[in-house]
Amino acid sequence: MSNFDSAFLFHKKLPVAQARPAKKTQPAVVPVTTLRFFPEGGDMIENIEGNIAFSARNSAGMPMAVNGVINNKNGERVAGFATQHDGMGASLLTPAAGETYTAEWKDPLGNTQYTLLPVAKSTGIVLSVNNTSGARSFTI
Repeated sequence: MSNFDSAFLFHKKLPVAQARPAKKTQPAVVPVTTLRFFPEGGDMIENIEGNIAFSARNSAGMPMAVNGVINNKNGERVAGFATQHDGMGASLLTPAAGETYTAEWKDPLGNTQYTLLPVAKSTGIVLSVNNTSGARSFTI
């Protein structure tokens, strides 16, 4: 249009409005707590008492307080557990041959949860650390 007479130029103001993004509502996030078990020495060995530690964390990785019981495959209670510090704790357990164990516990919302414990091996070594009178002793 600039190559022709100015009478042929077109002028109009065009307002430009910036679009506002729609407000996004975040869905309510229900925290999920997971419970993991760690046998001292690496494995549970059948018919040998061992210490089994556990850690409870939520989906953000924060420690959570939990408590519960460990049941055998018949639903009989064989041990109890509760967090002691930062979502962690430990319990003694003597796994029987051919037995499987399930932890029944309550999360911070009061919901009952179930977690399978590692399967005990038929042979192996159990390493235990004992902190008594300020000294550490090891039992194999």
